[in-house]
Order: sequence, then structure tokens, then C-alpha cells
Amino acid sequence: MRIIAGKHRGAKLVTPQGENTRPTLDRAKETLFNIINFDILDASCLDLFAGSGQIGLELLSRGAKHCVFVDSALQAVQCIKTNINKLNEQSNSQVINSDAISALNALRGRQFDIVYIDPPYDSDMYSKCLSFIANSNLLSDSGFVVCETDNIANLPQSVSVLELVKSKKVGSVYFVWYTKGVD
Repeated sequence: MRIIAGKHRGAKLVTPQGENTRPTLDRAKETLFNIINFDILDASCLDLFAGSGQIGLELLSRGAKHCVFVDSALQAVQCIKTNINKLNEQSNSQVINSDAISALNALRGRQFDIVYIDPPYDSDMYSKCLSFIANSNLLSDSGFVVCETDNIANLPQSVSVLELVKSKKVGSVYFVWYTKGVD
């Protein structure tokens, strides 16, 4: 796994061993970043279920100002910290070793421009995280949430103030965007 563009282009990342982490493939990641590329500069980002941290680190490589990485697995958190140190992104990063809902609760009062959610595909965490984000004002007014899933039917059309606005299929993966609805 590597960073595909930006100041850290080509940097190889360490990944957690075993079956518990599912990395986003380069082709899918490239498609995602081609779509959001113009929204990244100076963005404040949140990478939930971060795994190796590849999405958040790609955001930082492409000009995001800060990223919070969240994962409950200690091995994943160690990989994220190793990758942050390798890329010298310590001042632009925060790593939280916690379940997603506890981390979201701890982040109340902050706002993010880009939130990336990539839990285990068969979990109910999409709805739980989207609901928490929608009801806690964690998303900036111009921000968006991107969910990575293998089955778009598992995601709600709307959650409180968040509305599904776009989806893109890349291979067997879907990226689904939510933004705050217009009043």
C-alpha cells in the first residue's frame, strides 16, 4: 500500500497484519480522490475505522491541514502512528484508539470538512456514525461524509440533516457522499 499523489507520493505504508483490516485498493482510492481533489486543500478531516491510516494520510499528502485517525484495534493504531512518523505528519495528525462512537463523542465541539467512514461492511456502524455526526454538528456546513461500502442498499438515503447526494461504484466498492441538506 502506498500514497498515490501529493507531497508523499510513492511512500509505502505499513499495514496491520491479519484479516481485520481491509485496505482500500489503489484503483478505488484514485477514483475517490479524483472526485474530492478540489475539496481537500486546508480541510480538517476525520478518518473513522482508519486501519493503516491510508485515507487520512492521502488527504494530508494532498494538502489537508489536519486529520484525526480513529481505530479501536491497537495494532491498527500502532501502524497509523508508524506511518504518521514515517511521513513526518505528527503536527497535522491526532490518533484516537477508541471505538468510533466514543471517539465521535470525544470530538464534540470540533468540526470537520471531510469525514471518511469505512467500518466492516456487514456492521451497523454506518447508520450509527451518520446519525451521531448529523445530530452533533461535527460536519462543517460545506463539509461532506464519504462512506465506503460493498452494498449501497445498506446505507440510508438521509439521516436527520444529512442527505445522500452522490454515489460512485469502483469495482465491488461503492463510495457514497452525504452533505447537510438545504433548509
